[in-house]
Amino acid sequence: MNGNFNRAYVQELAYKWKKGQLTDQERRYLRDWDESMLDDLLLLPDSSGGPDAVKSRMLNKVLAGMRAEARGESKEIDGNGNGLKDKQPYKLWPRIVAVAAAVATIVFGLWFFNDQWGRHSDDRTNLMDYANDVAPGNYGATITLADGKTIVLDSEKKGVVVGAELRYEDGSEVTSSRTEGRDLLNDKGSHAALGMTAATANGQTYAFTLPDGTKVWLNAASKIEFPISFKGLVRREVIVSGEAYFEVFSDKSQPFVVNTKNLSNGLDQQVEVLGTHFNINAYGEDGAIKTTLLEGSVSVSSLRGGTTRQPQLLKPNQQSVFTNQINIQNVDAENAVAWKEGNFMFDHESLESAMNKIARWYNVQLAYKDSSVKQETFYGKFSRFDKLSTTLKTLERTGVVKFEITGNKVIIDKK
Repeated sequence: MNGNFNRAYVQELAYKWKKGQLTDQERRYLRDWDESMLDDLLLLPDSSGGPDAVKSRMLNKVLAGMRAEARGESKEIDGNGNGLKDKQPYKLWPRIVAVAAAVATIVFGLWFFNDQWGRHSDDRTNLMDYANDVAPGNYGATITLADGKTIVLDSEKKGVVVGAELRYEDGSEVTSSRTEGRDLLNDKGSHAALGMTAATANGQTYAFTLPDGTKVWLNAASKIEFPISFKGLVRREVIVSGEAYFEVFSDKSQPFVVNTKNLSNGLDQQVEVLGTHFNINAYGEDGAIKTTLLEGSVSVSSLRGGTTRQPQLLKPNQQSVFTNQINIQNVDAENAVAWKEGNFMFDHESLESAMNKIARWYNVQLAYKDSSVKQETFYGKFSRFDKLSTTLKTLERTGVVKFEITGNKVIIDKK
């Protein structure tokens, strides 16, 4: 490390940064360290031992002995750059994200990172300016009742609770439900077996508390179908498309089942749980269903001909990827739910996949001038609440892609 920077002090400042407690002097110290460390990394040789060895040495150099704090608990990072995790996910502070991006610079030739210290620095003036811009997505959703009536939910609220009546998370009543659906929500007679659908459009996200207390967050262009009441049912069963994060209310006598059906790629999947936290990504255009477990355990099965096949058990920080079959891989589960925390997280992700996420959130269309750029890979984390131009400029800093915003369309080309 260049300069006389005290590692323990840097660690202490990182904790203070996360809590918003840095003084101006401490912020300057941390920025100086940030810049000197990045210089060190970029000057490391990239030939001895090949890319994997370089990546390993760099991670060992920077991450060994450093700690990441999450939800009041300390998490160690070992000498190989691997987090020693328990059941709770954790969020890396930006220095580590920046280092990982620097690794990608040397090993993969592409890089960008979460520029927390200089988001508004002068170097951004050298990037292309866009004649048009697009605001980020926001809260919003609809609920469609069994009789076909649709209730538009308040975009000033973040979530709704489904019970004897519809109420927002702050306790206020969903006004339109008084006349359009209140009788159906009273759980009387056959009404309990009727279903309802909660949905978000492109550029929307919302949280829903189901009748059993299970909480579901929907990403953009997603929906969930569920009964008005789970009482008297053998299983609590819902159907999901798009992307949803679940915190399931535990009830051993009544398993919770999530089905993903009728995707454009023909994939059907079933996830069975008792009580757990997990994320399902089932956008048809992505060509796969990804189920990521944060806490507890789930059984993931493919559905063919009305029967379940290939049951696979997931453990925390594992992800199942279902295409032709179900494959299990170890992941950092925090990355899969970055959207829920208001961030984009690209972990060596193709530009095509990254741009699909961006398009859904900003509600724009995509057009590629050079389709070969779709396969370029990226690593980075940044806010979903920046304007579209800021997001695209961040991607342009890789030096391999450029963008043009025309109306509601983003034109993508190789730089």
